Amino acid sequence: MATPPASFIPWRRYKDALGWWALEALGFDPESDFDADANPVLWADQGEERPGLPYLELLVVGGPSRRGGQDHRRPPELALATQIVTVLPSAVAAAGDALRLRACGELFERSAEAGDAVEDARDALLALMQASIQPGYTAAASGGASILLTAERVGSLWGVEALAGCELGASTSALAELVVGKRELRIRATCYGAPDADDADPSPAEWVGMLQDAAASPVARERLRGQGLVITRVDAVQQRVSALSGPERENRAALELTLAFSVVRGTALASWVDAVTVTPIAP
Repeated sequence: MATPPASFIPWRRYKDALGWWALEALGFDPESDFDADANPVLWADQGEERPGLPYLELLVVGGPSRRGGQDHRRPPELALATQIVTVLPSAVAAAGDALRLRACGELFERSAEAGDAVEDARDALLALMQASIQPGYTAAASGGASILLTAERVGSLWGVEALAGCELGASTSALAELVVGKRELRIRATCYGAPDADDADPSPAEWVGMLQDAAASPVARERLRGQGLVITRVDAVQQRVSALSGPERENRAALELTLAFSVVRGTALASWVDAVTVTPIAP
């Protein structure tokens, strides 16, 4: 039997989501234009100079690894190849009306503004989907109020749910064998600060406390869930006062986040035999 393909993980999307989550947890505005010297949150492997103290470093320390046993191999089924999503008039009936759609574990939502037409809501939703990083599908306008989603590979378009202000329309499928499972990832967030920092500046320990509060916040957790990530565990791992870093000293505090996410991989099939009837031959 051929080895099944490796599970696709939208790593760039997950890294961006975690970076935004950390910025918001620390009280910064992710929409701001931080340059390389000012952004207080960075990934350890992004290859840029360290910003000025204080700052937060994110590092993968474990995974992705299987969560909850082996992946589940489903019997051959029709996997989505294309899906039409149509925005309904109810999405713009009044200011504040919700339009929500979930696709491949990612949540897309917007609120209607006064004077919006259905086409305006469709275009706004389309822009959100096209701005998504590594979604596993392409999104294009279809007609005056619809969006056409097309899978980039077998099994990469999944979990399409019309949650509010829209409905699912026509779709096409391809015969495939799907393997679904859960993965787990451990991220260490280390806060660095100067020992002689002003009392008005937050200490690394205070930043860790803010991250712990965000990890427990239903709103902050839901934002990560909207990108397909679920926080399952938070552990404070270390705190060091005046640790030596080159010619300077700095305070450090850290915690580890354990996150879970779903994976789906598919293998295209030309045909499938549901059952074989064997009739004995009389001697």
